[in-house]
Amino acid sequence: AWLTGYAGTSSYIPQGAIFTSRLEQPILILRKQDVPAGLHTTPLLRENIIGYPEALIGNSQDNGHDYIIQKVNDLGKEIKSIGLEYDHTNISNFSKYKNNLLSSNLSDVSDLIPTLRRIKSAKEIQLMKDAGKIVQSATLTAFDAARPGRRECDVAGDVLKSLASGIEEFDTIRVEVPEMAFGPR
Repeated sequence: AWLTGYAGTSSYIPQGAIFTSRLEQPILILRKQDVPAGLHTTPLLRENIIGYPEALIGNSQDNGHDYIIQKVNDLGKEIKSIGLEYDHTNISNFSKYKNNLLSSNLSDVSDLIPTLRRIKSAKEIQLMKDAGKIVQSATLTAFDAARPGRRECDVAGDVLKSLASGIEEFDTIRVEVPEMAFGPR
């Protein structure tokens, strides 16, 4: 998301972003059904967002990682070094990358994005301030909604509505169901 702008909730399945000096924009590789989200949440050109087949979902032999490997290899031997987030790759898929990529220079870049994300642009700081306003509104809603006799799910619904409604100057994009721990629990 940080590198491409992709804001989808499909991080539980393989995704890839390929950056080379030859390309003006990265290539974003997603599950086929997630391509529309990529089109609407990134500034990338349509041809730079590729969906891999649904037959690779839940397939113990071939999966999205195999597709990503093939796309990297399709770019040719010009790729001298490949960065892979080892922290987000299980041993089985790591072995696929190690054994099947044309480039043998595989580097662990697990810390790259977290390190770069520490430096905030003015736009990121403004987004954080707007998010803070949304959370403040939801917190005040929770204080108003939580009272004796109210069901936990009703309070959570009020808070969720507040979070999803955003603020006048900023629309919410993604909302997580709030954890409400009060009452008998």
